[in-house]
Amino acid sequence: MGAQSTKKIRARAALGAVVAAGIAAGLLATGGGTASADVVKLSQKYTCEFPIIGADPITINIEMDMPKTMKVGEKVPAFPVTAKTEVSARAAKGLGVATARSLEGKATASVNVHRPQIEQPLKIEVPNDVEKANIPSPAAAFTVNSKGESPGDLLTWTKPGKASFDVVGLDLHDMIARNSAGEPVDLDTGEPHDDTKPDTFKAPCKLQDGQPTKIAEMEITDGGGGTVPTESTEPTESTEPTESTEPTESTEPTESTEPTESTEPTESTEPTESTEPTESTEPTESTEPTESTEPTESTEPTESTEPTESTEPTESTESGGGGIPYNFDLKGNSFIKAANGNTPLSGSINTLYDLDKGTFTADLKLNPTTGSFSILGFLPTQTDIKFVQTAKTTGTLDETGTMASHSEMDVYLTSVRPFGIPIGGGEKCKTTEPSKIDLKGTNFVPNKGGKLTTASYKLAGLNDQCGMLGGIISAFMAGDGNTIDMDLTYKK
Repeated sequence: MGAQSTKKIRARAALGAVVAAGIAAGLLATGGGTASADVVKLSQKYTCEFPIIGADPITINIEMDMPKTMKVGEKVPAFPVTAKTEVSARAAKGLGVATARSLEGKATASVNVHRPQIEQPLKIEVPNDVEKANIPSPAAAFTVNSKGESPGDLLTWTKPGKASFDVVGLDLHDMIARNSAGEPVDLDTGEPHDDTKPDTFKAPCKLQDGQPTKIAEMEITDGGGGTVPTESTEPTESTEPTESTEPTESTEPTESTEPTESTEPTESTEPTESTEPTESTEPTESTEPTESTEPTESTEPTESTEPTESTEPTESTESGGGGIPYNFDLKGNSFIKAANGNTPLSGSINTLYDLDKGTFTADLKLNPTTGSFSILGFLPTQTDIKFVQTAKTTGTLDETGTMASHSEMDVYLTSVRPFGIPIGGGEKCKTTEPSKIDLKGTNFVPNKGGKLTTASYKLAGLNDQCGMLGGIISAFMAGDGNTIDMDLTYKK
């Protein structure tokens, strides 16, 4: 009899192990379909701070397989997570302008686990790998897929009741944008940017107001005594000091603790109703002036502070409102046809790029310079020149890197010196009308720069503030056929 009894016990134990293994496998199965696991879904909108484009919205659609019920004493296993993130056409355009053709990286979701009868949520992070996605050209909205797994064995249920899981945050990090050759594109403009990893960028995200967070609920049932031994293993949770007080559960009769219901004598303590004088304290109603303090409702302007949502225009400010700043140093040369000579150019151009429209406005500053000319073909002449912008520089830049700009400026000749002898010019000596300069370039990258040239521009004649020989000087400077070549270098 003893031997048979032992065999039966072993058989039951083996059967229990097989069943447990089957349950665990079901929980970890990606396809779901088991009685104990269901597909749970959550869709959320975030605003993420990207290099180049600034604040931009994304929508993330998350799916997980999770059981509806578990038992006290069971450890929560790792659950597979998949997500599809919808990225805007604006982001595609910004990345495209920077010559990026694909995107990949990592994402980390912040999750709060609300445990039965425990006030403080357990905070966990769920890492995901962002799969490589091609950036559409011409720019269009696109979807990025990611996969991950919630950390397993971090939590053992210790009390019965309802548990829930809330996704409360998201960060994109170690993101890599690659060009058509597969090389990393350094999006080194503005913040956020991780200078210790020049080939990557990060994009911290903020959950938009009013977005849902709960992805799943789970009923934790009493282990029924058989699972209690697993509770003895809960000292693993005793590492959760806050729950170390759970040894009160070692009094196992968590049900006996149900006397907390027996503590319903709190109803016997219904004197607490006698304490209804707290109603007598209804003077607190008399303190309804506290309603007068409803100005606290006036503090509802805190809702008015919902303009913090209006601050979402921080997105709009990145487009038509303020634009994306790109600043460049410039260096180049201008050939003056009539004077048969060259003028070195240097300075800067600070632009605000409207990504949505593909246009920009800019402040162009050219430093004073000295040109070397050969008047009459043999008379070497040094001319000091100053440029003053008369209108904002405007232009366009598309995803292919084709750039065009238009500038207007007055040209001043502050001194004209053949053989080093001053013969004219002055602080008020300038062209009678602004010169209109149209520059074009290809393969221009906003966070690097590029080369710009002009086919031809015209210098108008000089005014009457250039000295006695001003007319002669004007004749040897004015005319068409002048050219500019310049290199713009991105300035951090």
